[in-house]
Amino acid sequence: MSKRLLVWCFNILVAILCVLSIVCYFFAPVWKVEVTATVKPDMIEKIAPEAVKDGQFEIPVQEGSDPIVIPLTDIIPKTGESISLALNIGFSDLARSFNSYMNKDTTMMEELLNRNVNSVLDQLSGKFGDLTRKVVQTVAKQVVKEEVKSNVKKFLIDNSETGEVSDEEVTKALEDLGFSDDYIDGKMDTLVESFYADGASVDSVTETVMSTVDEVYATFRENAAGKEEYQEFADFEMSEENRAEIEKNVREQLEELTADTNGNINPEDIIFRVMKEALDSAKGGNAEGSENGGEQAPTAKVTVLANVAADAAPSDEAPSDTDPSGSDAQENADVKAELVNTIRDLIMEQLPENILNIMSLVFIGLTALAILSMLPWLYILIKLLVKLLTHGIPTVKLALPIWLGWLFFLLLVGLPNIALLILPKLGFLPAEVKSVLDGLSISITSITWITAVSALICFAISIFYMVMRRKIKREEGFEKHKKRARVDD
Repeated sequence: MSKRLLVWCFNILVAILCVLSIVCYFFAPVWKVEVTATVKPDMIEKIAPEAVKDGQFEIPVQEGSDPIVIPLTDIIPKTGESISLALNIGFSDLARSFNSYMNKDTTMMEELLNRNVNSVLDQLSGKFGDLTRKVVQTVAKQVVKEEVKSNVKKFLIDNSETGEVSDEEVTKALEDLGFSDDYIDGKMDTLVESFYADGASVDSVTETVMSTVDEVYATFRENAAGKEEYQEFADFEMSEENRAEIEKNVREQLEELTADTNGNINPEDIIFRVMKEALDSAKGGNAEGSENGGEQAPTAKVTVLANVAADAAPSDEAPSDTDPSGSDAQENADVKAELVNTIRDLIMEQLPENILNIMSLVFIGLTALAILSMLPWLYILIKLLVKLLTHGIPTVKLALPIWLGWLFFLLLVGLPNIALLILPKLGFLPAEVKSVLDGLSISITSITWITAVSALICFAISIFYMVMRRKIKREEGFEKHKKRARVDD
């Protein structure tokens, strides 16, 4: 094999490395910083003291009713839950940094926050399932309990000589007729299972709710038999009008709370909606509090959950003709996106005003560093093409890509990872900083590892490649000298 042919084999390898080292910037994340922290219940309590008290997360439901109380340990175990946040930057993000800086465009920052909020919600989706089941069970229990209590009271009043009945008498009648918390819990298990069944829909869950209510009334009639003081309950049942009103309210609230445009139920949407309502309420409360001289306004109720319980109670008012299944159902179709946008907006409000400029300038610097790292490979690739077309000496110097072609990887991945390994072991770090680093797992990666590998390969072959280059140059020089000598003769 001639020396030229052998050199061109190496040139093809170098050209492939050049192409890979340039193209890698455009087809994968240029830079990714992932921070994993272990979040514990006490940390959440410190961050959100208004929402979490004594390790309990409270969701207000209805005025005058007990809130839904969920121990934080039901969501996040005492040992903690690992949550990851990532700064994931592509070359398109870097390219857009100029526009963000010049036009004060927040789109890039919003997309970055959206990705991270979505990631956190996905990581907690399993925990949300347990939380959603708790919310559904508590609300369903409250709906049935309030509806039955109201009807029992109305029934007792209608059969009372005085036309008055105390709450104590209503409570005693409920207990004597078997309407205990244990009985309700048993009925709610069936209802919740229907909610989580495959293919659950507004129709199927509404049917289960109404069947449960019918069974409750039947239980009253059965337990009243043989009890002289409750003989009037032998005829205790709902009127068709009242039953139709309850069914209508249940159906409407299911559509508003969980259903998509086709009436299918997605239980996960419940917790997303509850969280969005809670954030909106907290935001509104804080704004009102600031207007009232800094005094915190009362936390607003989770309106959708409140409506479920409130609307299920019998009412003397005429049924509403409002159809919530239009815009509200459409809104629920993407309730997670709404929650993401709400969290993003809250974060944006807390960031310093000049953060956009700072981030844009950082991205511009990263863009310049990426271009500086690509140029050596582009230069070598162009030079190889010129050599091919001009039939000159087929070798090129590889010093530029060896020293500069992996600069982006070196400065943003290699050195930072080395620092993260060494710094925690050094004794001069403050205890607070060391404690924070010990609680975090930081991973810095980049597709530009390809440039580092390419530079290493170029370094490995450069010795043999340069030897071949010198030999060819000497041979080319000797041939030129011989031709010149013939001409002189």
